[in-house]
Amino acid sequence: MPSVQTLVQPSPVAPKDHVDHSVDATDAESDASALPSVSDYLEALPAKHLEPLWSRMDAMVPRTPNPVAKPYIWKYKNTLPLLSAAGQLVPEEEAERRVLMLVNPSMSRFNHTTIRVVHFVFLNYDMVCSTTPIFGGMLTRFQYADAPHTTDTIYAGLQLVNPGETAPAHRHTAYACRFIISGEGFTAVEGKRMPLIRGDVVVTPSWHWHDHGNESKNPVIWLDALNLPLFTYARVHFAETYAASRYPST
Repeated sequence: MPSVQTLVQPSPVAPKDHVDHSVDATDAESDASALPSVSDYLEALPAKHLEPLWSRMDAMVPRTPNPVAKPYIWKYKNTLPLLSAAGQLVPEEEAERRVLMLVNPSMSRFNHTTIRVVHFVFLNYDMVCSTTPIFGGMLTRFQYADAPHTTDTIYAGLQLVNPGETAPAHRHTAYACRFIISGEGFTAVEGKRMPLIRGDVVVTPSWHWHDHGNESKNPVIWLDALNLPLFTYARVHFAETYAASRYPST
């Protein structure tokens, strides 16, 4: 009589790294009862340097643009006399760039208590002074909380270079455009020199050495426009001054 063999299927063996994710209903109820209240939960987050996005969604992802800058007009006929006076009052060696910044009044970030200035003053935006004499005047406890800008994304200013002067070479992270308003001069970008004539538009790329000069008999004036606020807000804007006043050019 032939033998009968019984086939027995081995029971499946879970791998060693297997984790049982099944949850018993009673355990789930116990965990839910252990949860804090919503208010206690939210109050505990700041100590962990956490914040719920769902409560700040409108601020983080607004429905519409919300610029700070408001429309404003600077009349050239009113500004030109002040810029011309700066050309006479502020010597070349006292101003790396003789510029009147176009500061939007809706974006003014000045924090000052007392200002008494007899003549024109040109300051770097990150300068902090306390009772400092400047050109016969006195600047007292004057601070910039942040850089003054023209719009939320653009810094602009009117620059004047007198005959025989050089705006020394430097480079910066922000891009720059220059709209030539009057006079004749030149600019050199990474050693390539080009003329500046009324009506020209010159673009200076990021982190390129550049300097400007005036070999004519009359002042040259242009409008600077830089996307500096974008780099300032990101805390990555800075500049480097070249060792000589002119970058070698051809």
